[in-house]
Amino acid sequence: TPPSPPPTAATITPAVVASNEEANRLRDENARLQAQLGQVQAQAGDAQQRAQRAEQAAADSEQSLRSVRAQLDDAVQKAAKDADALRAQVDAATQSVDEYKARLVKAEDSAKEHELNCQGLEKELRDAIEAANSLALAAEKAADSLQATQ
Repeated sequence: TPPSPPPTAATITPAVVASNEEANRLRDENARLQAQLGQVQAQAGDAQQRAQRAEQAAADSEQSLRSVRAQLDDAVQKAAKDADALRAQVDAATQSVDEYKARLVKAEDSAKEHELNCQGLEKELRDAIEAANSLALAAEKAADSLQATQ
């Protein structure tokens, strides 16, 4: 194969121009990619900060939920104790009512017995008054008779 001819200005200049154009295009591409990399890194930083804020918010929310749960548990326990105390009060009040009802029944029975006794006494009193009136009438007649005989 014959040796290639030495380069000349006519052959070198278009190659240098093409290489220079390629170098400029590569520099532009590099600058564009550097800018895009900066944007992607900034977006990644923003995303990381949002993720950290979201993680902190989740942790705060979890802590708040634990606190609310503890408060609810305390409230439920207190309500259960209060309900037990109220049940005991209702039981005691019911027992008192039952005792008062029993006393009322006894008092009513006693009142009926006294009423019957009073009715009997009233009848005896009426009979005694009637007898006394009859005796008084007889005594009057006897006194009148005695006076008439004198």
